[in-house]
Amino acid sequence: MPEGCPQTITSNNIFYYLSDIETKIMQPEIAIIADDLTGAADTGILFSSKYKPAALISHTHIQTAYATLKENDVEVLSINTDSRCLSTDAAITRLNATTSLLLSNDPPAHIYKKVDSSLRGNLGTEIEVVMEEMGFELSFIAPAFPEMGRTTLNDIHFVHNVPIADTELAEDPVNPLSTSCLTDIVTSQCNWKVNHINLNILSSDEEILKKEINQLKATGIRHLVFDVTNRNHLNKIVRLAFSCSPVKILLAGSAGLAKSFSEYIYHQPSVLHEAQLIHSGIEIPQGKFLLVIGTASTVAGDQIASLCRAHQYEVVRLAPEILLNPDNLEELMQVQNSAQQIFSNDNLIIKIDEQDNPVLDKSENRWTAIEKHKSDKIAQKIVDQLGCFIDSLLRQNRPSVLYLSGGDTARAILEAIGARGLLLKKEIFPGLVLSTVMGGTFKGMIVVTKAGAFGDQDILVLLHNYLSELRKEHVGDE
Repeated sequence: MPEGCPQTITSNNIFYYLSDIETKIMQPEIAIIADDLTGAADTGILFSSKYKPAALISHTHIQTAYATLKENDVEVLSINTDSRCLSTDAAITRLNATTSLLLSNDPPAHIYKKVDSSLRGNLGTEIEVVMEEMGFELSFIAPAFPEMGRTTLNDIHFVHNVPIADTELAEDPVNPLSTSCLTDIVTSQCNWKVNHINLNILSSDEEILKKEINQLKATGIRHLVFDVTNRNHLNKIVRLAFSCSPVKILLAGSAGLAKSFSEYIYHQPSVLHEAQLIHSGIEIPQGKFLLVIGTASTVAGDQIASLCRAHQYEVVRLAPEILLNPDNLEELMQVQNSAQQIFSNDNLIIKIDEQDNPVLDKSENRWTAIEKHKSDKIAQKIVDQLGCFIDSLLRQNRPSVLYLSGGDTARAILEAIGARGLLLKKEIFPGLVLSTVMGGTFKGMIVVTKAGAFGDQDILVLLHNYLSELRKEHVGDE
């Protein structure tokens, strides 16, 4: 439990305790394995409209979550392994435990390995664990997400047409990127052979493609990384994976490939459920909007500036040193009281203050230090204490909507408030997912999550307008 939180976490909290329940229970139809929370959300939601609702849970309590899943008629399970910033060995251990729990009952019909579209984390390592533990012979790796400006061409991965190694996203202190070559990145993290499929090969006739893949497999290739510049390329990769049956292929990619995957299996009669309008009936209660920005990305900063120009929001900035040092408790309480007073009257943004902070890295919400292991510990403590800060704020004044930017930020706050998971309801815009809290004191509270570096500059303005309109409709119906 994060140090200093006033809340007692019980064994019912899926974010903290490993399950000791051995009862055999029905598995979900689809399982997504993601390395951070916002990725688990923006991928899981893509399957919910095709099947039944999707639930997002932590890796730590997969088994005991199933009772909650049954209550909500959930057949899509999106698992946050929270492993993006772990060491290689720690990531292997965590993925082994996660896959073992999934295999302890009848395996899901479909597995999808979510990876970061910006190539952060233990991408290749985690793919190999899932393959080995779950019996996949090949992986098709396509982290591109063209609609969000992530593309791969000639084996070089781009973010808005800039090679990723030349962007701020390459500055992750735990897994920095020194190259934009997708094959090199995957190879550096894998034990098995990797091969690149360029657009010339991908555009070939399907039978020719299948023959090429079989020949590569015969030479010992286990991972295929794909060039992707548009949606049609992603669609073809998914079709190819299914047409190669009985070879068992693991699809690994961002929410971009997941969208093509979900649309493909939706049209397969053997796995079709009646599509449900699970997004209808979303009610936005009265109250203020609370936005928590744990990421220091330039993109997130620009989005906040646009929102404050368009609508009335107050911003409270939290210096990391206030959260890190117990001697600053009095100052922290002053900030807490100020935030509470503001939030009783106005929409509020809580933001980690990156100004004049030499340890802040702008790639996501990681704080750098001289030694990387110190960096990770510092980052963890900051977001954990931020979680406690927000928990205290929520107990005084429940928001109409809680917006969480950055995967670590979202995880820490949901842990602090005792959430058992999220019931994924609607993708408002690409990468922005509306959910409700499962379990705990704040059960049913509306939460919107987004990866920190995603979205156009006006995305928060559009979100505010959307939520305000929904709230008006709800009031009008009363």
